[in-house]
Amino acid sequence: MRPIWSTTSGLNHVYYSEPTIANGIVYAGTYSAANLHTMSPRHLRALDVSTGEHLWSYKTQYGISEAPVVADGLIYFASGNIEDGGKVSALDADTGELYWTVETEDNLKATPIVSNDIVYAYSRHAVYALNAATGQQYWDVTLKAPQQGRPMIANNVVYIATGRGHCYAVDAERGQKLASYADVGRVHAAIPFDEHVVCICAYNEQLYALDMQTGETYWSIPLENSIAYEIEIAHGIAYIITQGVFGNSTARTGLFAIELATGKQVWSVYLKNEVDATPLVVGGIVYLTTKSAELYMLDAQNGKLIHPLKLHGDKISRPCVANGWVIITNNEINAFQLV
Repeated sequence: MRPIWSTTSGLNHVYYSEPTIANGIVYAGTYSAANLHTMSPRHLRALDVSTGEHLWSYKTQYGISEAPVVADGLIYFASGNIEDGGKVSALDADTGELYWTVETEDNLKATPIVSNDIVYAYSRHAVYALNAATGQQYWDVTLKAPQQGRPMIANNVVYIATGRGHCYAVDAERGQKLASYADVGRVHAAIPFDEHVVCICAYNEQLYALDMQTGETYWSIPLENSIAYEIEIAHGIAYIITQGVFGNSTARTGLFAIELATGKQVWSVYLKNEVDATPLVVGGIVYLTTKSAELYMLDAQNGKLIHPLKLHGDKISRPCVANGWVIITNNEINAFQLV
C-alpha cells in the first residue's frame, strides 16, 4: 500500500495528532514534541479526504496532541500547556469559524467526550462539563489523586476512576456525586445492561465485570501483563492490549479478544513489536500501530494477520478509518485507500 496523498507540517519536531474523519473531511491538530513547555502557536487543519486539498486551518495558542471529535456540525478539541493550563474549543466543522473557547487552569490534551449535548473535557486532576453549543460550564470535579484513563459515561452517569483504585459516580448533567467505590481499579468501559451499568475494570492483575448498582462481579479473568492504552469494544467483544513492564519487550505484547457477556477469551495473538496506541476495530478488521512504525491489520474474528504495512518516520498515530480510507499521521498526514 502506498499513500494516495500525503502532506507535511513543514516544521521540524512538529507532529500531527491522531486524525478524525467526518463528512469527507480529515481533521488533525499539530503539536511540538520539542516544545511542550512553550506557547508556540499550532493549528487544527481540515483537508479533503479524497485529494488532501487544504480546506482551512485554525491557529491555536497551544498544541493539539490528541484527536478532535465532530458532533452536530461542530468540531471540538482540547489544547494545553504544562505550565499555563489549557483550552477547550468548538469550531464550525465546515468553515473553521470559532464558536466558543473555554480556558482552564489544568493542562488539557485528551480528546473531549460529547454525549447528550454536553462536552466533557478532562485532565489528570479535573473533569469539566460544558454546554456543547455555547461552552457554558455546567460543573467541574477536582480530584486529589490522578485520574486513571478517561471518564466513562453510561445511563446519564459519569464514572471517574483514580490512581488509588477508587471510582466516583457523578450525575452527568449536574455533577452531583451519586456514589463512590473503593478498590475498583481502572475503569475501562461502562456498559448499560437493562437498567444497570456494568463496568469493565482492571485491578490486582484481574480483568472483571462489575455491576455498579449491586456490586456483583459477573466474571473475572487473570491478566498476565498490564493493560496498555484503552480497551476497544465492538460487537460485544473487548479488544485488549497487554504489555510487559520492560520496554520493547517483544514476546510480552499480546492482543486479546474477550466476550463482554462472559469474559471468555475468543482468541489471542502475540506481537513481535510493542503497540503504540489503542486498537481500532472497523469493518471486521483490527488496526494496530507499533513503536516500530508498523500498521497491522488483523481479522477481528480470529486474530489472523491480513496485512502488515511498514511506515516511515516515528510517532505513528492511531489510524482513523472511514469509507475505505485509512488516515495515519506522524510529522505527515498519510492517506491510504483500502482495496
